[in-house]
Amino acid sequence: MADHKRKQHDSRARRTRGKIKRVSTDRPRLSVFRSSKNISAQIIDDGAGKTIASASTLDVDLRKDLPKGSDKDAAATIGKILAERAVKAGVKEAKGTPREFTTITVTDGIAMGHEGMRSSLPSREA
Repeated sequence: MADHKRKQHDSRARRTRGKIKRVSTDRPRLSVFRSSKNISAQIIDDGAGKTIASASTLDVDLRKDLPKGSDKDAAATIGKILAERAVKAGVKEAKGTPREFTTITVTDGIAMGHEGMRSSLPSREA
């Protein structure tokens, strides 16, 4: 039984990795993980197989500044930090999967201060 589940898992993983490699050949991709307690984000270069920049609410210096690791303030902070680290690493643009959220997200934190955010809703300002 366990062997069958492992084979299914490997098959799904191979299929997902193949799709990711096909679509993210020209620029790095943004990967965001959110749990009920923490948020982590990373910019990954699939061509080289390396993580270029990452940020997480589990970072020691952020844990003391953020009262909660999974709220909108944490997402905005992670986005800003990730953007700073990505710029230092030389990333000018990244690809992500478009999703619609009702709260401020990591990508909003990355975009804060960008001229495209001039028409942003007042409720989305961090």
